[in-house]
Amino acid sequence: MSQASDPSQVSPSQLDYWRRALSAQARQRQEMERVAWEEVRRIAAVLRDQFGATRVIVFGSLVRGRFTERSDLDLAVEGLDAERFFAALAMANGLTDRTVDLKPLESLSPHFRERVLATGREVDATD
Repeated sequence: MSQASDPSQVSPSQLDYWRRALSAQARQRQEMERVAWEEVRRIAAVLRDQFGATRVIVFGSLVRGRFTERSDLDLAVEGLDAERFFAALAMANGLTDRTVDLKPLESLSPHFRERVLATGREVDATD
């Protein structure tokens, strides 16, 4: 009669498999974040150049290290003309396959604005 292996033990080949899988997952996440930051920089440049934004701040999962394949791009924008907001939002969403959540900084509640300023990262023209 053969003895069943201990299910709490992991074989070297299983351990190697999971290490490789986790490493591949980490590389995919890094690439996904790199692409997202490229998109953010491109959107920020257009918001400044075509819509007069004076400040663009990224907040949410991208700056908190919790970005996933289902994440959106959270951007707070300052200096955007209110009449052009929806045109700017449409443009931003047209530059990425992700949903862009664009928030006018001036219209945020004081608490939310404070949180965005404290935890967000400003995308400046040299990024």
